[in-house]
Amino acid sequence: MTRTLFDFDYHVMPGDVLLLRSSGFKATANRVAQRTLRPRKAANFTHVALVISQTHIADAMPGAGVRVRPWTDIAAGYAHEECVVARHKGLATLLYDPAPLLKSVQYYYAQRYALQSLSKTEAAHDAGIVCSQFVALVLQRMGVPAPAILAMRSLPSDIDAMTANQGGWRQFPYTSYGLHTGSIRPAAGDDYWDILEAHLHKCIDVNGFDLNEMSKSHMGKCMDTLVESMVATEEVLRKLAQTDRTILKLAKAVLNVTRPLSDAEQADLSELADEMRFLTTVSMEDLLDEWRRLYVERPTATPKVLADADAPLRLADHQAIFRTTISHLKELASVRNREAEAFETRFASLADLIGQNAPVGKTLISQMHALGTQLLNDAIWLTASTDARIPERSVTYQSLQRGGMNSNEQAAQLVELIELDLMRLKWVSEFEPALKAQTEALASASAALGGS
Repeated sequence: MTRTLFDFDYHVMPGDVLLLRSSGFKATANRVAQRTLRPRKAANFTHVALVISQTHIADAMPGAGVRVRPWTDIAAGYAHEECVVARHKGLATLLYDPAPLLKSVQYYYAQRYALQSLSKTEAAHDAGIVCSQFVALVLQRMGVPAPAILAMRSLPSDIDAMTANQGGWRQFPYTSYGLHTGSIRPAAGDDYWDILEAHLHKCIDVNGFDLNEMSKSHMGKCMDTLVESMVATEEVLRKLAQTDRTILKLAKAVLNVTRPLSDAEQADLSELADEMRFLTTVSMEDLLDEWRRLYVERPTATPKVLADADAPLRLADHQAIFRTTISHLKELASVRNREAEAFETRFASLADLIGQNAPVGKTLISQMHALGTQLLNDAIWLTASTDARIPERSVTYQSLQRGGMNSNEQAAQLVELIELDLMRLKWVSEFEPALKAQTEALASASAALGGS
């Protein structure tokens, strides 16, 4: 049977689980509590952690919560002869690409430590997490089955039982592990060195590593940089999620104000425009970009931190608001076009009367001029990026439709956008030029009759 680095206790592998035992009153209380909760399982360990490199581990501790730190900073606090390492064969690929492990650790990074979280069934931002939950949850995200119970109910004794030489796991003494300063390196002629050399060359081929960059000191510096990146990433993504929740709250409040309009309100163009003014600066390019973000880009994105775990729910809310926005804009455009068409009919009737030399009062002409001017006001949202970009957008629409849609809702909202764009185009190409010419003619007629 061909041996790999997985088979050598000495070699440190990302994804290894450290089952640690400490002494003292708190440690004794920890084990007593575990035995109380799991009377059929041995409580041999007080802490569990994940190895992520030859220098650093990730764990959850009281006060600090989930963090990444050098193993040398805490190694002295445990009874090494009583500690164990657990390794799963399914995680061997992390030797070449530890990114999946680091992403899973990043997801829970900076979550606070809280024993109360053991009563929860799902992890939630700022709800707390303990060491065994953290390890079980990360392993679960990596595709390794959780203990027989829920990952959120995991204790160190559950991690021990899960990894006890079954289901692809094997355990071995920590004292034979490369992180232990007293561990014995394989002899010079041992197969380990040939296997390690082959592994390093494969790493160079796959990742372009330099052998000189694989020293522990260099790796330690790289891990320090990684920790700084994790801290910054968690902070930025948490703040972005908080900002997004605030935006959603405000948007929902605004939409709650814009109640369904009655027929009388729809007929009152001025009131309708004022009520929906917050929507009237949106161009079709803006709406198409938002459609892409909500229906193409974001649905394929997965939350990178626990603080952003509600992203799918927020996405659904954003999509609902987008649907309402498009519906309101279509209503606005429909009302404006309908009013412009009605005005055009009235203007034609007035022109016929004038052509027949019928008596037409200056008051009627002034009123018609005022109505035409009103219809031309607040029309920027109808004209913004409409006429000049419509050919380009038409090609884009056709390309998107030919490319296929991922859902009926995605397709339906694209159709709604196209219909809105056509309404805007009709305003720009037909109604607005006609209204301008008609109001200018009415202004001239009013002036000729001595109107204001």
